[in-house]
Amino acid sequence: MNIIVTIILAVIVAAFVGAGVGYVMRKRTAESQIGSAEAEAKRIVDDAAQRGETKKKEALLEAKEDIHR
Repeated sequence: MNIIVTIILAVIVAAFVGAGVGYVMRKRTAESQIGSAEAEAKRIVDDAAQRGETKKKEALLEAKEDIHR
């Protein structure tokens, strides 16, 4: 009878430990994915800003050329 109680307690402890480890691993994975998504979003915004600046410079140059004609 004593061994059954020990086994049941061991199973309960193992379940709690497993749930805790699973929670921590899932949280770390989610945080990593969020960090990657934020980095990608920043890259996209920076790229769009750079392209916008290039288009602006091209438009100004074209306007200056039109004025000189």
